[in-house]
Formats: sequence, structure tokens, C-alpha cells
Amino acid sequence: MSQPTPAASQAPKPAEPAKKSFWSTVPGLLTAVGGFIAGLAALLNALHAMGIVTPRPTATPSLTATARPASAPTVTILATSQPTANPLLFSDDFGDPNSGWYVDTNPESERLYKDGEFRIGVYKASFDSWSWSNHFSDLADFAVEVDARRVDGPMKNDYGILARFQTASGVDGFYMFGVSSDGHCWVQLNQGDTWKELVAWKPADAVRQGSAVNHLRVECDGPRMSFLVNSRLVAEVEDSTWTSGDIGLVAGTFDEAGVVVHFDNLRVWKLR
Repeated sequence: MSQPTPAASQAPKPAEPAKKSFWSTVPGLLTAVGGFIAGLAALLNALHAMGIVTPRPTATPSLTATARPASAPTVTILATSQPTANPLLFSDDFGDPNSGWYVDTNPESERLYKDGEFRIGVYKASFDSWSWSNHFSDLADFAVEVDARRVDGPMKNDYGILARFQTASGVDGFYMFGVSSDGHCWVQLNQGDTWKELVAWKPADAVRQGSAVNHLRVECDGPRMSFLVNSRLVAEVEDSTWTSGDIGLVAGTFDEAGVVVHFDNLRVWKLR
């Protein structure tokens, strides 16, 4: 609320002097005329000073102000833009039985092309069987993805992708990303006969259970590796044991034998 304007101060008006006769004295007249002229001059000076006789020029005050910008300031919004597509190195829908994957059939397992998919069946308990592409020997920084589904056997199983599979050394070695039909995942490092658990067996909500198709993806970028199920990140590790190699597919059993898994729509992308 604004403050009220205070009333202007006023001086008391003086009393009028007593009147005298104009002809009472000549000296008085002269004195009166002189006083009148002096008073008139003083009045004119006062009126001039007050701007009544000669108005004061109205001057526009000089104002200093900050001008408003013509446009609103630029606001930077951080957002994730669409990444440039990385080169596709290899794809396989397994329609061609001569596309290069290692195949074999024996009493313990089978690895073969079947009805436009790649099939791995494991007929021994506590056993893993894998195949590799025979297309790469030194693939280092890449992403590989594939669709996989259980078609037979126990729900307690594992199936997935091998990354940086060693082919030149003559000794098996790779990273294994596996999921199970009952909703688990894990990551292991293989060095010949030695296995090391990099991500312990754990439940993963991203895994579709039963015979549903799961889209699996592994990204290898230097020592850092990311593992995704149905476009959801489920694990990350850093390890430099294997820096390059081939890709592979794997399926395995635990207490009960007889799991069969089919793979389809495999893609390999270059990261760098």
C-alpha cells in the first residue's frame, strides 16, 4: 500500500498595513514610487525565477536503462539424439545351411541348421554346447544380437551368445552371456577348462519365460561389455582377458537334459 501524500506547509498570511492619504506629503510620494519600482523589480525577478514570466524550458531527463533483449535468451535442452547407424558387418537368418556356422551331431548334443533357424540341442545333464560363425578371428569392438527361444526341454536351462571366441589359439576361450527359460541371466569367462563367473546367476525381469522369444544383445567396447535382453540392460562388466575373436551361440543344461534352443535373425554391428 502506498503512503499518503503529506499536506503542503503554509505560512500564516501577514496582516494588511493601515492606509495613508496620497497627498499627505510629497516626500512620501517619492518614497512610495521608489519603493514601488524596487518592489516591482523584485517581483519580476521572483516571477522569472519561478518560471512564471519566462517559462523554464522543460528538459527531458537523461535516463540510463537496460534495454530488454529483442528475443528470449537461448535455452539449451540436453536430449539424446538418434545415433548414426554403425556399419553392419554380418547378418544371418540361417536360411542358408552353408552360411558358415560350425555344425556337429553326436549323442551329447546337436548343432545344425533347422527350418530356417540354427538349432542347438543338449542331451546330457550339466553340459553346454556351442557353435561359432567362422567369419571372424579378430573382431574387437562390436555389437551382436540374436533372437532365441526354447523349443523343448526343461525350463531350467541356459542359452545365449558367445563373444570374442578364440579360434586361432586352438584353445577355447570366450565370454558367455546366457539367459534361462525361467527368467535368469549370467555372464561367464571361459579360458579352456577354467570358468570364471563375472556376473552371478540372478533373476532378470527382462527375460521372457517359457518358450517366448528373447532378443539378446552383447556390446563389446574395449574392456567394457554390456549385456541386454529385449533392449533392457541386465549386466555390465569390465575384463580384458580376451580383446578380440569370433562370435558364437550356446545352449546348456543343469540337472535335467534335453533342452533344445533355436536362434534366428543374427546381426553384427561395428562399434568403431
